[in-house]
Amino acid sequence: MGSIYLIRHGQASFGADDYDVLSPTGYRQAEVLGAHLAELGLSFDRCISGSMFRQRHTGETVMAQLDAAGFKQPALEIDPGFNEFDAEGVIRALLPAMLPDEPEALEIMRNAAHNRAEFQRLFALIIGRWLGGEHDTPALQSWLAFVAQAQAGLGRILDSAAPGERIAVFTSGGTITALLHQITQMPALQAFELNWQIVNTSLNHLKFRGREVSLASFNSSAHLQLMKAPELITYR
Repeated sequence: MGSIYLIRHGQASFGADDYDVLSPTGYRQAEVLGAHLAELGLSFDRCISGSMFRQRHTGETVMAQLDAAGFKQPALEIDPGFNEFDAEGVIRALLPAMLPDEPEALEIMRNAAHNRAEFQRLFALIIGRWLGGEHDTPALQSWLAFVAQAQAGLGRILDSAAPGERIAVFTSGGTITALLHQITQMPALQAFELNWQIVNTSLNHLKFRGREVSLASFNSSAHLQLMKAPELITYR
């Protein structure tokens, strides 16, 4: 059987003007992951990334560590099918209808870095509405369309994969959640309960034979835990 490792990007720059940039912690997480994979002798036949900078930078950093250890890696392929959903777009589309019940929501969202707990509570409520589909608007990518995007990306890998290949996919938490939802058939809301627990640079291992795919392991962050540095365990 072949293996696909869905790897969440390192910590992005939450609360900064440009979220789609690895923070210093995110860069360190990617370095640690690459060094850990090298120690295990786990290299890849193919490396694929979404087109977002935080995904690509994570992939490039991990691959550089493997290269430096003597495990020559293939060129990084880019597939936008593994891009994250537009969280800001979802918030903009669905937050206004919540304001009568959450009058402080705009202020919390504008200062998310200083209101992390309240931001997470509101974001979870917004995501619940997005998953339900009854609040969809023409300009907003629906949950079902996002799942189809991720599923198509996985399908392209499976259609071109050779038996027994080991493939790394550098992606995001929402994409991992969408694929787990499809592969395990768990309800979307339950899948997103897992989403909140996905650690930056964690490994999510899929096994495949042809078009058959199964989940082998979820959210492994042993590479960070071994560092005994709690600040490296992050979720956004």
